[in-house]
Amino acid sequence: MGLTFKAPVAMVTAGGIANAGLLLLVVYAAYTFRYHRLPAELRPGKLYDALLWASFVSIAAVGVLAVVRVL
Repeated sequence: MGLTFKAPVAMVTAGGIANAGLLLLVVYAAYTFRYHRLPAELRPGKLYDALLWASFVSIAAVGVLAVVRVL
């Protein structure tokens, strides 16, 4: 038993939009946990922060680009 859907391209597009939104949610969660919820004794170094910010920017750019291309 499976679902049938007449427009598979629309399904893939909707899934892509949902994934782009989830990418932005991951960026927000990582930022919140790193800068607001992390105990002081677990704070990482500057290299970690630089790489984390590079990750934030690249993930956000991919998420925004995906949404812009679809809409």
